[in-house]
Amino acid sequence: MIMASALMTLPLSAGNNAGKKSPEAITIKTGDIMGRDSSKLSGRSFPKRLFMQKNSLKLGLQGIYLNFDSSDSQAFMMLTGLSGKASMMRLAPSFAWCYHNNQMLGIKFSYTWAEVELGGANISLLSDDMSFSLGESGGSLHNFGGAIYHRSYFGLDRRGRCALFIDLEGSYSNSRIGLAPNQTDIRRMALSFCPGFELFLMNRLSLHFEIGLADISYNFARNYENGQVIGKSDKFNAAARLNLSRLDFGLNFYL
Repeated sequence: MIMASALMTLPLSAGNNAGKKSPEAITIKTGDIMGRDSSKLSGRSFPKRLFMQKNSLKLGLQGIYLNFDSSDSQAFMMLTGLSGKASMMRLAPSFAWCYHNNQMLGIKFSYTWAEVELGGANISLLSDDMSFSLGESGGSLHNFGGAIYHRSYFGLDRRGRCALFIDLEGSYSNSRIGLAPNQTDIRRMALSFCPGFELFLMNRLSLHFEIGLADISYNFARNYENGQVIGKSDKFNAAARLNLSRLDFGLNFYL
């Protein structure tokens, strides 16, 4: 598995990173954002600390690639005659602008491709009394999506080394799932609440983690067989739960 996330933060004004600190920065008691000392926190209240400076621009690219082949895994020793493979790729470029200290508006796009091929298998489950066979099958997934989000950072230390953040995201996606001879198109609109955590490991290198916690969504699906529509469905859903499909983590490089 290969996972990477690259971010570039550019100040609109050189004065943001040099010279005297603005009155707002002094008010919230933050030092140089490139210094990384998270010790000696004072007080019992949750302090408001500067993590992302006003007028910063952020360009990002997140990606993941997974590849699986039945001949490379010991997890399928109980399967005889298995011939199959699976691949998945996801790319998600993004752009964001910090319109106020610790407050950011952004837009991002995503493309996901996945393909599974199964040539057949005999499954014994370590017993002749519990065995069955699978025939040849395969499927594919293509997903395009876009989102507009608002992010609020909550700095946890005096030097901007780590922070919690909350994303409020509005998104739209279009998916096509193929399983011959059927094909399903799914359109989804959602409003999501996604908390996360970001930690600077070095001055220009950070690690982030984000997961969906609640969402309101509308889904419309249309099913095809041999190019003909054979069914339609739509569904409105609202749920507060850990959404593993909305899991996002990786490394961020600030240039």
